Amino acid sequence: MNHCNLVNSIVGLSVLILFSVGLKANEMPQRQQLTLGRIGDSDIQQRAATILSKAYKELGIAVTFEGYPSKRALHYSNNGVIDGELLRVQNIEKQYPNLICVKIPLYQIAASAYTIHGRATFDSIDQLLDSSLAIHNGVLWEEEFVQKHHNDVLRVNGTLKKFKLLQLGRVEYLLSNQQRAQEIISKHFKDANIKQVQPPLKSINLYHYLHKKHRALVPKIQQQLTLIAKRNLLPLRKK
Repeated sequence: MNHCNLVNSIVGLSVLILFSVGLKANEMPQRQQLTLGRIGDSDIQQRAATILSKAYKELGIAVTFEGYPSKRALHYSNNGVIDGELLRVQNIEKQYPNLICVKIPLYQIAASAYTIHGRATFDSIDQLLDSSLAIHNGVLWEEEFVQKHHNDVLRVNGTLKKFKLLQLGRVEYLLSNQQRAQEIISKHFKDANIKQVQPPLKSINLYHYLHKKHRALVPKIQQQLTLIAKRNLLPLRKK
């Protein structure tokens, strides 16, 4: 074999090896990754994120979480900008039809109203609707509660902002889940004489949602969460 033919053979073999390596690289499964929206970084959100990440890890899927204002997160999820929602109340798909509920509750919260100068006991919680209220903009259970209300509702982004309005006397009451309220009161308003209104509003189950483009994942992650629930680890509740 002359020198020219030897060089051509080496070049050809090199191309063949590189082509083969490229094929194998392409055949290797790429680890899927999801980005989910969440509201802030409260203990509720963090605990749910931890357990959901473990469930997806069993499916070979990595999950990242991005914090947004409540309505913006829903808008992004519904339009496929992000892949879904970490925690939401049931039936949000009625307003956001591109989202699919994974029907294993991740978290159960108790909802209440809070006040400083207002009455702390009512015969019926609907009597709150005669007072000024602060709610978290876009949090559906709060929005649903005030649907029958007159215009004296202030909407803000964040539970801490609701408590600041209450302290400033801008509203008589605010709505919040009990765990988040207690976190904020103990950290920021220990001496503000904030009272939890009785009776509580209700218990609410929170669910994970995926955009419909991930429809095939829904039964898989639901199965993983079912296994976790059978070990009595779901739904998560206040510690």
